[in-house]
Amino acid sequence: MGNKESSHSSTFSRGQGATSDFRDALTSLPGSAPKNKTGRKVTAQKMKTAEATGVLALQEHGLKEIPEGLFTLVKLRTLNMASNSLKLLPAAMSTLTKLKILRLDSNKLEAIPDLSALSSLTDISAGSNRLAGAGALGALPGCLKKLMLRDNSLGEVPAAVLDGLPALQVLDLSANGIEGLPPFGATLPALEELILDDNSLRALGHELVGLAKLKKLSVRSNRIAAVDPFSGQQSISRGLFADSAVESLELAGNALDKTDLMRMEGVDDFLARREKNKNKNLQGGGMLTLSVCGLD
Repeated sequence: MGNKESSHSSTFSRGQGATSDFRDALTSLPGSAPKNKTGRKVTAQKMKTAEATGVLALQEHGLKEIPEGLFTLVKLRTLNMASNSLKLLPAAMSTLTKLKILRLDSNKLEAIPDLSALSSLTDISAGSNRLAGAGALGALPGCLKKLMLRDNSLGEVPAAVLDGLPALQVLDLSANGIEGLPPFGATLPALEELILDDNSLRALGHELVGLAKLKKLSVRSNRIAAVDPFSGQQSISRGLFADSAVESLELAGNALDKTDLMRMEGVDDFLARREKNKNKNLQGGGMLTLSVCGLD
């Protein structure tokens, strides 16, 4: 009986540890959790546990480089190294072929290496780093579904990298000093949500119409006015309103108001689509949103 109780207790402890590690591994925002215990012994113990759980939570550990031995964890599925002082990701990252989730927020990274060999990776978050220019991003795996790069210095949409991401569903390029958008065409055929808040966009043209599955578009706190100062046309193209699948458009913090929006050509098509989606949400128990694009 004693052996059975001991075995049960050990199994329960391992289960608790795995759950705790998984929860910690997905906590990447600074201040969102108590400071972690750090040090080589703690890191080594976590890495040993990760051999069994496939989850490694090393956020807020004061790391300046990748811990020795990490790349031997070939079964690793979730890796959180957010809120450290990492400046470089070695090419050996490509050995973690089982990795699905990678958290790198709030480090000092100046580049993301070629990760295209990570054939299981679906979620990368590398916000609040030092990524400057589209060339700071290496090739990414085609299976990627979520890419979060807010608060860097890309200066432009990394079109060449995005062209190889047919499965991408969510893209966040907020706060990157972006002034214009490339013609997406057939790029990103699966994209459903695009977040471009806190940039310097002045207009939303036909570039986005090719994103056939795009439903949520957020451009809060840009420089969008009623009229594009360069073209003299309305700042949000009729095509985006009438010929896209966009149902949610967030415009708060720009230089236009609800009256400006309602005067734009094609906006009735967008509002009809939005109303249809709202009714579906209400039938499914969703909340009623009275605001029109965050402008009232």
